[in-house]
Amino acid sequence: MSREKECDRILDKWAKQWKEENLSPEIRTLISQTNHDLYFGPINDGACGDPANDNEELKSYPGFTTAVKQITQALRDLPSNLYLDTETEEVLESEPEGEKCEDCDGEGSLEEGDNKITCHACRGRGGFDACGDWWHIEREDIRIAIVGKELASYVR
Repeated sequence: MSREKECDRILDKWAKQWKEENLSPEIRTLISQTNHDLYFGPINDGACGDPANDNEELKSYPGFTTAVKQITQALRDLPSNLYLDTETEEVLESEPEGEKCEDCDGEGSLEEGDNKITCHACRGRGGFDACGDWWHIEREDIRIAIVGKELASYVR
């Protein structure tokens, strides 16, 4: 599996869990209803052939504008950034921290007599990048994973 597909798989897994833990069953249903509205046309508007006439779940649909407002409000705690490690499947909401260089104690330089010299181990950086294959995911892509690509363009 490609690294990008692996990242998508991990993000989808995280999104499913986040929805279960952070969105009420009503909002999850509303997301489904609103996606149905986007793909198949208006529902529960009383038109001839309205799919809500034969589907109890669709009868509770409040309409697109109201639904988008409710979904947007429910996503107010959605993280702005995620960091995914495709090697360990770890997901963080903040940038992974690297390791501090032990040779220079994170200073980036060593004292040699009265002089300071650049630490050779870390090349003066004071530390090392976090291990793993980390991918940075921004809020727009997180939102797409939660509500779908089409609906994400309406939900902010």
